[in-house]
Amino acid sequence: MENLGIEPEVERIGKYKSVGDQLTRRTMSEDHHEMLTALLDNIYTHWLDNVSAARGASVFKDLIET
Repeated sequence: MENLGIEPEVERIGKYKSVGDQLTRRTMSEDHHEMLTALLDNIYTHWLDNVSAARGASVFKDLIET
């Protein structure tokens, strides 16, 4: 966008409404980082629960988390 001389105008509505940050920032904001970390933790926990259930071993979950 810089090569074309285009500057985005972004309005933030809430703390975690950061999709516009991808257009205006070169680094990730703390709020965006916190949101992505929580999302990835949730995905990982869901995956781990499914793998543990499929293998029938709750011990498997305990071994990976330590």
